[in-house]
Amino acid sequence: MNGNAQILYRQATAFHQKEQLAEAEKLYQQLIAALPLSPEPRHMLGILRMQQGRNNEARELLGAAVRINPRNPEMLGNYANALGALGRFDEALAAIDQALAVNPDFTGAMYNRALLLQQLNRFPDALAAYDRLLAREPGFVEALFNRGILLLNLKRDSDSLASFDRALAIWPDFAEVWHNRSHSFEDRE
Repeated sequence: MNGNAQILYRQATAFHQKEQLAEAEKLYQQLIAALPLSPEPRHMLGILRMQQGRNNEARELLGAAVRINPRNPEMLGNYANALGALGRFDEALAAIDQALAVNPDFTGAMYNRALLLQQLNRFPDALAAYDRLLAREPGFVEALFNRGILLLNLKRDSDSLASFDRALAIWPDFAEVWHNRSHSFEDRE
């Protein structure tokens, strides 16, 4: 990006951060028109479209950004999020795996991979993905919570209870954990 484009991009992202989406959208569109080979404005407009619930448009924009720069793990992760929002979980998993091939330490992608595997009912793989993530980031509360739900669904109540308790030790006010933790005590037939 040249100097003027960088200024425009900074203005667009500032509007975006302030949730002034209409202003950010106009600037991103100007940048896309001026810089057809730049993935960043497409990426950011794709994120904005997801915020608006316009997931098909987000997928198209993020897919275009990834085609321009297929080695950017954040773009790949956001593309996967758009695909997941459309229920295209297998494609989303492929994009997440591509992001992790570029950056194996990308914690957000590791978490999203576990969630996608869970949504695909690949429970042993999902549990292994949560465990790998938690070995690296033991305080990742959302991973502990979703791992607990997975274990609860697998009727491994004592293991789910342990996962929920680890989450609560970090974030005692996480109401959803308390709610789901109570299911660990229910009799299962």
